[in-house]
Amino acid sequence: MSYLKAEQNTGVISEFRNFSGMEMMIIALAAYTPLQSHLPQSLGVPGLNVANLFFLTSVILLTSRGYEKLDSPPLKGNLVWFYIMLVFGFFVAQIRMPIDTLVDVTYVKTAIVYSLYFFLFYHAVRDLNVIRYLFWTMVFVTFLVGVEAFREGLAFGFNSFQPTQRAGGPFGNYSASNRAGIFFAMYTPMLLASFLYYPKTIVKLMLAVAMLFVLGGLFATYSRQAYLITAVVLTYCMVSKNKGLLVLVVILGLGYQFWAPEGVVDRMSETRVVVDGVEQLDSSTESRPILWKGGWDMFKSNPLGVGIVRFREEIGSYSSISNLDAHNFYVLTLAELGLIGFIVLMILIKNMLVLVFRLKKKMQIAAARHKDNDPYLVIMPLALTASTLSLVVGNMYGSPFLMGEVTCFFWILLAITIRYYQIRFGVAGIDDLPKEPKKAI
Repeated sequence: MSYLKAEQNTGVISEFRNFSGMEMMIIALAAYTPLQSHLPQSLGVPGLNVANLFFLTSVILLTSRGYEKLDSPPLKGNLVWFYIMLVFGFFVAQIRMPIDTLVDVTYVKTAIVYSLYFFLFYHAVRDLNVIRYLFWTMVFVTFLVGVEAFREGLAFGFNSFQPTQRAGGPFGNYSASNRAGIFFAMYTPMLLASFLYYPKTIVKLMLAVAMLFVLGGLFATYSRQAYLITAVVLTYCMVSKNKGLLVLVVILGLGYQFWAPEGVVDRMSETRVVVDGVEQLDSSTESRPILWKGGWDMFKSNPLGVGIVRFREEIGSYSSISNLDAHNFYVLTLAELGLIGFIVLMILIKNMLVLVFRLKKKMQIAAARHKDNDPYLVIMPLALTASTLSLVVGNMYGSPFLMGEVTCFFWILLAITIRYYQIRFGVAGIDDLPKEPKKAI
């Protein structure tokens, strides 16, 4: 039976009513997390919120159902070591500069819990229809975030750039615009990959409309790093389908002044400004190297790190800028968690990249070996690879790595892509290739 006929017979919508309570809970958790600022959040208990309640309830339901015998999740050791370094950074902060212990505890809890989505979804999903439903849920939520940001852009106007008139979507006001931008950079590839490879015309049309809203929302963030990262990863997706599309991308890129909104063109041209006849970097761009140099000096004075949430408190002692984030998660980690924490993070990032590219290749080989035309075998690993690249590069000019409302979809997508491969081909781990199909006699 072809995958399309299977979807018609046990479609995502009709299948939803047959999902278990745990499966419905993890779908609700996926939809809730990025949009939580618009939904009830507080439980009246310091350090706990509704997202934590969803997560804990899902874990309890999973435990009561029992665990399926699976290979240990990839990256498990890397993530555990990173958690250990976060806890170490917590104690360093309490010893060096105690400020607000509850804030520090909440920071560590938040940093760990959202990446634990990877383990939860890895063990929770056991059915291809659940995975497909989760994937389309994330696509739809990305569309909703795009609509909100686009509406903000329309309200502000796209005719000129104003620093306080940038869309933050559900992540906050203009100060969260870079966060919204990296969200779009990470998850717009889900929409484009689906548009390129999903065969149903009506779905393609819906995805095309959705992408217009999402790209409009991206423009409204006025985040230059997000523009560039999105352009690169979307090009990567398009070239995977047809290398000839690279010519179109180059033409559009070189001529963006002719089709992009005027405010976006103004924003891109602000990287360099002329003051008293001298060309120089704008203040936002110019501050980055100062912060990074200050972070390096902070590390040299404190090789074990200054502790979590202390970069902002101490950067004024190491640079001419005070009370600002590092705007680079790698510099932030080096300064706050020290050399060991930085090495642990780099190993995690390296293994993450190796994992997603290896998984993409394995799914391609398996699909070819079995002559399987299931589009999810192309869509999901392509979207995951592009999302991973966006995450890695996005943290070079910002610090969204531990922001759960931004990165939650990445951890979910990583988990369900691995599980899709395992379930589809009946293998225990991503290093296993399915057996050769039996030849007809």
